[in-house]
Amino acid sequence: LFESLFIMLPTGTDWKKLVEDIKSRDVMTVMVEAMGAKFPSILDPLLYERDLYMTYVLRQRAILSAGRPVVAIVGLGHVAGIKKHWNSRLDTEALFGLMQTDPDMQRRQQAAKRAKQSKSKSKSKSSS
Repeated sequence: LFESLFIMLPTGTDWKKLVEDIKSRDVMTVMVEAMGAKFPSILDPLLYERDLYMTYVLRQRAILSAGRPVVAIVGLGHVAGIKKHWNSRLDTEALFGLMQTDPDMQRRQQAAKRAKQSKSKSKSKSSS
């Protein structure tokens, strides 16, 4: 992947055009397809599974926002997938299965559980 990106880098001062080209949807699609052809086993977890996860999280935030706007910064490569899945029914059981295998997600869940337990202990001490 990095080899492919370095080959694409301009040798002159045409950086502005490169940035605009990369921001265009067609170039991003071509890059994703090229990456998928060269590294098919990483495309699912790197792109498609993350699209599903981000769609799920953003939809949950939208529900909890009580009508206030939700702003998220996502990589250009994920925009099409999030749009694709936004109004579709997500397989949350499969999604949570993916999240359980994510070590970062497990750490966040454990930290949230400890914080909740600590908070409930504090409440019980103050009510005694």
